[in-house]
Amino acid sequence: MKEKSVARTVRRSKRQKGEDASVEPLKTQRRPRKLTGQTAEDTATDMQIGTQESALEEHPREEVVSPEKEIENEDPENEGDSPEKDGEDPEDEGEEPEDEGEEPEDEGEELEKGDADDTQHPSESVLGEQPSESVQGEQPETKTKRRRGRTRMSKVAKNIEDKVEVEFISLGEHVGDGSVTLSSFLGPLVREHVPVLLGDWRHLDEQIKDTMWEEIQARFKLTEQWQKEAVLKQMGCIWRSSKSRLVSLVRNVGSMEELTKLKPSNVQSASAWMNWVKTKKGKDFKVTSDKFRELRRNQIPHTTSRKGMVRLAHEMKKKSSNPTQVTRSKVWIAGHTHSDGRPVRPEFEDTIEKIKTLDTEMESTASTSVNDDAVSQVLGKDKPGRIRGMGRGITATKIAFMQARDSHVLKLEAKQAELQDELRGLKDVVRGLTASKSNHVDGVSNSEFSDLSKGPRCQILDWCSVDDVVIGEGEFCSSEPTYKIGRIPLGMHAGAILVKSVTNEEAPIWRPTTSVTTLGQAIGMKIAWQLEKLILDEDYSENMPTEGEGDKILIYDWSKEDVLVAEGRLQSTDPKKLVNNIPLGPSAAIVKVDRVVNEDGSLWRPNVEKLMIGDALGENIPWPIHKILKATVQANRDELMSRSRSRASASNSSNTSKNEKKKCILLDCKGSGKKVAEGRVSSTNPDDVVHFVRLGPNASKIWVDVPLIEDAPLWRPNSELQIIADAQGSIVAWPNDKLLYI
Repeated sequence: MKEKSVARTVRRSKRQKGEDASVEPLKTQRRPRKLTGQTAEDTATDMQIGTQESALEEHPREEVVSPEKEIENEDPENEGDSPEKDGEDPEDEGEEPEDEGEEPEDEGEELEKGDADDTQHPSESVLGEQPSESVQGEQPETKTKRRRGRTRMSKVAKNIEDKVEVEFISLGEHVGDGSVTLSSFLGPLVREHVPVLLGDWRHLDEQIKDTMWEEIQARFKLTEQWQKEAVLKQMGCIWRSSKSRLVSLVRNVGSMEELTKLKPSNVQSASAWMNWVKTKKGKDFKVTSDKFRELRRNQIPHTTSRKGMVRLAHEMKKKSSNPTQVTRSKVWIAGHTHSDGRPVRPEFEDTIEKIKTLDTEMESTASTSVNDDAVSQVLGKDKPGRIRGMGRGITATKIAFMQARDSHVLKLEAKQAELQDELRGLKDVVRGLTASKSNHVDGVSNSEFSDLSKGPRCQILDWCSVDDVVIGEGEFCSSEPTYKIGRIPLGMHAGAILVKSVTNEEAPIWRPTTSVTTLGQAIGMKIAWQLEKLILDEDYSENMPTEGEGDKILIYDWSKEDVLVAEGRLQSTDPKKLVNNIPLGPSAAIVKVDRVVNEDGSLWRPNVEKLMIGDALGENIPWPIHKILKATVQANRDELMSRSRSRASASNSSNTSKNEKKKCILLDCKGSGKKVAEGRVSSTNPDDVVHFVRLGPNASKIWVDVPLIEDAPLWRPNSELQIIADAQGSIVAWPNDKLLYI
């Protein structure tokens, strides 16, 4: 033991003088010895590694990158970030600079915003193994933060249908929840496919890139080529960071057994692995590592952890009421201070305070250029190829291009809005000309149009709805079956109206044409409408009190039929009058509630203070005009409603059967069982004539209201009517066994 102690003392003294350590006796060389980062040049270490290689499985020797080339493309000891003001370009030196906030997303960083000193402690192992007792004995124990460990991402999108959606911003970087999952997935993927023996990421085989991209596409919704380029660039940074951490572990491991355990599974050759280890323990590599360690000490670390500057900026803009005020300087300050406002490190407090002060002074006059903001003025001009505080891959050229593009897009949008306004004006002119032309060529005399202005006002109900829903107002023209609109007779159970105003422009009209299909397109034009879906205001004028009369009225539930909810007095029917600071609008009246009959009745227009009719006692409220009646005419209400909805009821035949005038559904006469149309039974008298042909037994005379299958054949076609669409608004014969009564 005394002999061994003396030998160790001699070697230690020679190392201090820079001399080579003497070769140990042969029996000592055969024993595995502990290695440290300070004895990489020892001849004894080289002999020891050579002895251990013979015990490992032999494989063909792979090409090993020289130490000089390795140093150019990797940051030793995870120290590859250049300082804020240094002229060195840190690209390919290990990982992205700290101020970018782009730490590898899967490599065990803290999940909370905290201390940005992320130097890996030697006791942490890539494979989760604890260092040997000999190593622990030589280094004093230090208290380290608890870290999250390496991400495996073994459960990402096992089902192809559950691919993760990834959001990208205009600058081409991904953000959001899908971004976190994607970044965590890239680490295990790149470590599995790309060996650490690769000298330069730019020399990676294209086949390996395509393989990794296919695996990413199998789990994430990514299809574009520019997305592939952004993801591969991020994978290169993650790979260099993972490789740098492995170098740190290799240089701090003491035994050959532990070096063997650190060999990644994708490195098949043991000899190639040991040669790579030698380069990382070499003297030249250590010199370069120390150089970058010194550079990194002058750098301001960030506090974004795995979030990065891009996600931080995205979150700040989402939370801000004015996202345009979230500038590069504000993002940089937030990324280099703790949540309580403390600077990341005390020695950088003055620099951060200068940026804060200058940014506050420039808020009112600051330009959008990153060359003139607070960060550039305090830290100096950004180095080519990167912008501080904006994440990986963002350059001044890209920002300038995006600003020019956005300005051009704004001009195009303004021009588009102007053209749309002009187009709407031209459409209105064409619609007016079309209506004027149809008034003169439809075969209707001028006297008919002169009478239109004298017709009674009417309310237009939605013919598609079971309930009475007012969708417009107009003037009633005629309900005569021979009255023509566009050379087409009006027919039975129909009325001609001139549309004045609408409340639902998209409501379909009853009889569409090639140029007019919605009620909004029919403003100022004459159209046909189902007679039962028209309410004439002249009926109300005869029975309802005029404004200011003070006669009592009955207020009926607006959502139900014939349910009295209150009694009151009519106050106004002026559409422009305000009720609770809201205009009354068309087809409504202001009523004062004097007595409540049903307190649970819902108000037509409730507010925060009033929901039920019982809450409105003694107050003015709006109410649908067709749901209020004079108290003196309640007994005649049924007659009133029937009169207001149909002017052709008096012309109906008195010899119809029990099922006449009932709504029905027409089934396919060919026996398929399909519903081809909706209509009403006009007659079942066998002696009635339909298109000059006797109806006959077991048949009904049907008025077709709504075709359901337009190309369905008629039961008895003629030269003018062949399919069900031709018979809309006219009479057809139909077999009784093909009718369903509603």
